Amino acid sequence: MKKSRIWLAGVAALALAAPAIADTCAFPGERAALELNALQSHLAVVAIRCQQDATYASFVRRHQADLTAAGRTAQTHFRRAYGGQGAARYNMYSTELINAHDQEAQRFEGFLCRDNAALYQQAVAAPNAAELVRMANTTNILMTYEPAVCPATPARAARPARRQR
Repeated sequence: MKKSRIWLAGVAALALAAPAIADTCAFPGERAALELNALQSHLAVVAIRCQQDATYASFVRRHQADLTAAGRTAQTHFRRAYGGQGAARYNMYSTELINAHDQEAQRFEGFLCRDNAALYQQAVAAPNAAELVRMANTTNILMTYEPAVCPATPARAARPARRQR
């Protein structure tokens, strides 16, 4: 009897949590912002490990508006997805991301600088955020948080125009 109550309580908890779980999906703009955050984190670690501070500074200066917007969009996603814990979750995500990139850099230490030289040149020269996101995708930049893409909302049915009286 106790097991069935525990099981029912678990099912009920899951049913109540389902809407919250669904809210953790990312809209396309949020997903792009997370990918841009991952690229920036990767490039920051490479800059430190390869002593490319000037190159990283050029990247940030050139794309400052896009990087700032991506950071705000990512924070908005975490607030929407996690409510009152959004800021703390965003901070955890940022810390995990930089740590993961640092650990990855450590594994590939001997090739890190050589293998990322071209990526840095492309990132500095990229014309816009969309190109940076494309670069993050094509170079398989490590992401520590990859929410599902939110389902598209159905377009509103076209309403007939109101008749003038």
